Amino acid sequence: MWRQACDALPFLAIYSDEELARLRDLVVLFLDAKGIIGAQGHEVTPLQRTIIAIQACVLVLNLDLALYDGFETVVVYPGEFVPGWEYE
Repeated sequence: MWRQACDALPFLAIYSDEELARLRDLVVLFLDAKGIIGAQGHEVTPLQRTIIAIQACVLVLNLDLALYDGFETVVVYPGEFVPGWEYE
């Protein structure tokens, strides 16, 4: 599944094997600590969970996973999410 998820994210080609190994370790920790749930009846597949976790972890690859300590759950919408209000 890791290979499938990486293949779905072409931007990962810029990372070295060492960086990808560190990313995989972070993804395992992220998936262990965070919930990823679907909204409006959407069923999140294991591949989607992995892709979402990679995208989250690549942002903190050279930082600290603790930056996500304030977050418990990732909510996945089946389509575009448009809030019913605007902020200025």
